[in-house]
Amino acid sequence: MMRIRRIALGAASALAAAVVMAGCGSAPTKTSPSAANKPAAGGTIVYALPSDTNLTWFFPLANLSNNSLYNFQLVDQLYKPLIWINDKYGIDWKDSIAQKITYNKAGTVYHVFMNPRWKWSDGTPVTSSDVLWTWKIIQAISNKNAPTPWPYVGAGTGDIPAGVQSVTANGKYEFTVTLKQPANQEWFIYNGLSQLLPLPEQAWNKYPGNITQEISYLRVFHNWTNHGCG
Repeated sequence: MMRIRRIALGAASALAAAVVMAGCGSAPTKTSPSAANKPAAGGTIVYALPSDTNLTWFFPLANLSNNSLYNFQLVDQLYKPLIWINDKYGIDWKDSIAQKITYNKAGTVYHVFMNPRWKWSDGTPVTSSDVLWTWKIIQAISNKNAPTPWPYVGAGTGDIPAGVQSVTANGKYEFTVTLKQPANQEWFIYNGLSQLLPLPEQAWNKYPGNITQEISYLRVFHNWTNHGCG
């Protein structure tokens, strides 16, 4: 048996939805196909789940307790990845935010070129600044003393974040990742770089001068249970 979950939405994006549980259980409204393609503030989506399951988290940087199949079925529909790995274990550049990645022979330096066609729902371009903000969050939540419900479940995969020397922007749509030691290039791209999914800094970075306060805010904002919805 499937259970239906109604999710109240905030300002949705084609790449990432800023989901706000303002109220659960409201009826969905019908829209025309043309209206459905336009960004809108608020609204409701209806999401089917198997019985005895629930959605608890919709931020892509999760911990073990929120790292569930059903959470990430939703997350994968809300966020466009930096690199899209297809069913043949290759990169689908058409559906990736990155349009090209180059690296040195040693496997220590990776230069990522982002496709400028991607934009957030408010029209703001998806840029290297969004990636650097993701990196800053990953560093903060990988700390074993990070606020509940972190530390980050991806810590250690692809040697993220401990094996990274620096992540720097080279321009609006370019950034460079430098590792502390050589790595197989394909391995790092698939397991390390893939975690640097751009997040909407302009919408969610509420406390730019205080990363501890910032990740506490993100924890509350992206946890279903903090909004009283089951």
